[in-house]
Amino acid sequence: MLHKIALLVFFLVIILEISAFKLTTGSALNRRVPSSSLKMAENEPAPALPKKLFAVRYTYVENMEERRGAVRAPHLELIKEYEAAGTCVMGGAFIEPVDGGFLLFETEEAAREFVSRDPYVEAGLVPHHDIRAYMCVSGTAFNK
Repeated sequence: MLHKIALLVFFLVIILEISAFKLTTGSALNRRVPSSSLKMAENEPAPALPKKLFAVRYTYVENMEERRGAVRAPHLELIKEYEAAGTCVMGGAFIEPVDGGFLLFETEEAAREFVSRDPYVEAGLVPHHDIRAYMCVSGTAFNK
């Protein structure tokens, strides 16, 4: 009789251990994860964050929307040139009101060179700018 009880206790312990294992691993396996997230995890390396970038902040002249006409296309072409080279991460203007712009570059050298070549700056449409180191710690921009 004692032998049967010991055998029963042994099997109960095994069953409890299997149940505990399923509970601890099953909760992670049964989470709902979007299929797009799984594809990204399988096919792409994790983004390299944090990442040091360089931010260019522009202050525009009054009535920028009316005054930028002749140099807007060359300005946008210059941005595309830096984007194609992989040195301009993103850029754009502040709106409502259009009173400044913001661009992110991979290197300080690229940021300074861009400002020195920018048709907006050359035309006197940017009375003030600064270049600052920027630490990107979050975002989807680097998940490409």
